[in-house]
Amino acid sequence: MILCDRDILNEIKKGNIVIDPFDESKLTPNGYDLSIGEIMVSGSTYEKYKLKKGDFFIISTLEHVYFGSNFAGHMYIKSRWSRKGIFYSFGYIDNGFNGNLTLSFYSAISDVEIAHGMAFVQLVIDELSDFPEKNYKIRSGNFQNSKGIMVEPQK
Repeated sequence: MILCDRDILNEIKKGNIVIDPFDESKLTPNGYDLSIGEIMVSGSTYEKYKLKKGDFFIISTLEHVYFGSNFAGHMYIKSRWSRKGIFYSFGYIDNGFNGNLTLSFYSAISDVEIAHGMAFVQLVIDELSDFPEKNYKIRSGNFQNSKGIMVEPQK
């Protein structure tokens, strides 16, 4: 089951889901808009960057996310960015994940500026059918408690 805006707010109030910083204006009917934290292009980080055709870039979310209880999530690039020719590759956000998310993109166009704080992806939160036997932290936790862009698992 996908959580609606009301459910997301209720679970945040209970502490089962954390989105920090949280801004209610970024809540959508069935998700939450996450913003750009850091931007990395060719190994260098930027506050803002004008994309060139062929750029592969990585961002971290400004928001710290935590899924406790029986929740997990997935993301979609906001349609305004995909309509401009930006493609993405994301994985599922496992139950028990705690930290900033790192996301990768490819630009098929030029002259689009991205910057810290811009809404870039929508987070959709799923309620699992049951509590997992072992959550992300226990099963692997490679990127648990990540801050900023993480390209290699923490040791």
